[in-house]
Parts: sequence; C-alpha cells; structure tokens
Amino acid sequence: MGKKARARKAAEAAAATLTPGSMVTASLTSVPTGVAAAPRSVAPMNATPSVEESAPSAPTSTAPSVASSPAIGANAVETAARLHSAAIHVLRRVRREDQSLGLSAARLSALSVLVFGGPRTIGQLANDEQVTPPTMTRLIAAMEADGLVVRAPHETDKRSIRLTATPKGEQILRRGREQRVEALATALDQLSADDLRTLSNATALLEHVLDRA
Repeated sequence: MGKKARARKAAEAAAATLTPGSMVTASLTSVPTGVAAAPRSVAPMNATPSVEESAPSAPTSTAPSVASSPAIGANAVETAARLHSAAIHVLRRVRREDQSLGLSAARLSALSVLVFGGPRTIGQLANDEQVTPPTMTRLIAAMEADGLVVRAPHETDKRSIRLTATPKGEQILRRGREQRVEALATALDQLSADDLRTLSNATALLEHVLDRA
C-alpha cells in the first residue's frame, strides 16, 4: 500500500472514530481556532461557553488538573489527557470543511445520526443528541422544510413518527465526510510511512477501546 493510500486509510479510521455523535460535540468543534474546547458533556446547544472553552490556548502540561481514581494508572490518565486534547484539535480542524455545506453544526450532527445510524423517532434522536424533545422538534421542523429529513409512520408503533434522511440530506452528509477525510489525509500525508503505520495501529487500539466502553 502506498504512502498516500495509508494516509487516507488512517484519516478514514480517525474520522470514523471522531465523528461527532451529538450536537454538543459538534458545537464544541465550532469554537474559534486558538480557543481551548471543553470535553464532550451534556449541555444545551446554546449554552454559554465554559471557562475551559473560553480560555486562550497556552502551552501547558499534559497532566490532568483533576483528581483521578486511584485505580487508574498515571500513564493512562496522562495519555487520556493528551488524546482528549488531540481529539478536540482534530475535530476543530476538520470542522472547517463543513462551512461549505451551508448547514449549522446542530443540523449536521442530527443529520449524521440519521444517515449513519439509521431512522429514529424524535425522542430517540433527542436522546442521541443530548437535547430536549421540544428542541429537537423545532430543529427537525426546519430541516424538514429544507428537504433534509422526512417523517413516516413507525412500523410497529402507530403513535410514533420515524425520521429518515432524504437523498439530499444523505448526499450532503457524505460529501462532508469526504471533505473531512481528504483534509485529514492531506495532513497525515506529511508523516513518514513508519509514523503512518504507528498512527493506524493506535487508531485501531482506540476503536477497540471505544467498542468496549
């Protein structure tokens, strides 16, 4: 496998691992460059940025500033802190590619769940995106008006409505993913072949850890 192919493969694996799964994560990746983003947590989409989000970046130790469980090894804690910082920076970098899609981070995040995760009820989607059902209802109404999602009766529960991405919505999402992967692959292509293999192996380990979580 050539170097460019390895870079793209590593980028695709990283993109799959770091794809935002909630509006909260999507909104964190949209903070301006040079601003430290907060970890993924449950919060309203319009929440006021935390102190960590709004503080300017500065060279700091990778050691965590909070007490950790005594059962967790120091190396694991420090690696987790570095990985968290790197993940935020990767997401922020590839998030720039979404600007050309013309959709807000909230819409892209909700749409990604429907495209890559399959149809959902409004309640399920709200739970996935860590927002209230009324908030999701308003968002879906706007997305439906733009032809990104459609509603259909639930197959087994006649009282529920299932949301599905339209071909237009799916096309936008897949184009966005391609742009993200391409941007990340371009950056990874600067690494040596050995470094790319190391990164690919590390990504596989991370995927394994997340699958078990």
